[in-house]
Amino acid sequence: MTEAKVRRRVNGRSARVRRSVIESTLGLLREGGIDQVTVAEVASRAGVHETSIYRRWGSRERLLIDAILDLSEANLSVPDSGSLREDLTILATELCGYMSTPLGLAVAQLLSWPAKDPAVTEMQTEIWRDRIASAAKVVEQAIDRGEAPRNTDPRFIIELLVAPIHWRVLVLNEQLEPDLPAKLAQAVMDGVQPPR
Repeated sequence: MTEAKVRRRVNGRSARVRRSVIESTLGLLREGGIDQVTVAEVASRAGVHETSIYRRWGSRERLLIDAILDLSEANLSVPDSGSLREDLTILATELCGYMSTPLGLAVAQLLSWPAKDPAVTEMQTEIWRDRIASAAKVVEQAIDRGEAPRNTDPRFIIELLVAPIHWRVLVLNEQLEPDLPAKLAQAVMDGVQPPR
């Protein structure tokens, strides 16, 4: 059984403890990013013992990834404006805004960690797959409307859109300019619908 499946099998007091720990972890991430999160601080906020956290999650890394997985499950939205360019702009705008917050930056950093723990790697992969599949729906909608060719690869389009944002934030440590989402959407559209 995978770590992700084990995680979800909770009820009663166990569910309340898990919810309190996850909310405390996310609260610390929102306030100050990854460096703010220690098992001791999470335990103090959640009103549990550190040993309870280590017994359930095994490590700070697993706790952080589990909190991000929980957050991802609750925050996936897909725009449907009727225009692929507009939907891509909305997606890029939301991502730029999110990654400009302590929580968004922490999420991006956590998902980019080179994890040594196979369970953490599995959870990171699950989150990325879910996010890409959710965002790719805007491209699938455009294909259905005839706005993009049938042979368009939805995943590739989303990767083209979001990779520059991650690159600038995680690698170059740059601020994201306000017109970046529209520029990225236009660049992607130029590839989807080349000039005739």
